[in-house]
Amino acid sequence: MIQRAPPLLRVVSASSSCLLSDFARGMAGHSKWSTIKRHKGAEDAKRSAVFAKIGKQLRIAVSSSSTTDLNNVLARAKEADMPKDVIERAMERAKQAKAGASLRYEGTGPHGISLICMATSDNKARTAALMKEAFNKHGGHMGAPNSMNFKFRKLGQAHVSKVPADKADELLEKAIDSGAEEVE
Repeated sequence: MIQRAPPLLRVVSASSSCLLSDFARGMAGHSKWSTIKRHKGAEDAKRSAVFAKIGKQLRIAVSSSSTTDLNNVLARAKEADMPKDVIERAMERAKQAKAGASLRYEGTGPHGISLICMATSDNKARTAALMKEAFNKHGGHMGAPNSMNFKFRKLGQAHVSKVPADKADELLEKAIDSGAEEVE
């Protein structure tokens, strides 16, 4: 009896698919692009948030017509490596829109301390709600417009952002050196 050999084509195709499937599995889970995309996306989101904040400050500075405010914001933009064309676009939009109104809130704080708070905002309703919340949170209440005006005379302005507790003493010393009458 003569035995027949299996067809050669079938054996070759079976063995080649076996070789290809083993070769293709190699480096699973090592996608360099997905790692780059994840890190770059997080960094771009942070940078975008900083640029948006500076853009808003630019619009307010342009609308207030104060050159010192504008110079300070431009310096912050350069520190954040904000591209020149983005700065120019933000300034152009600000000139067209004239966004940002100067708002004044008066009231009493904790222990009956009289306060006048100045704010610049593009949304008056949101700012009023935030100011009212801040007054209430700290045991005070907002008063009517010009209700505390008679207790104050304008000598100057101090622009202060969030200050860490360890830098508070430095801030007080600078205020005293600049000629502040009362510092707490």
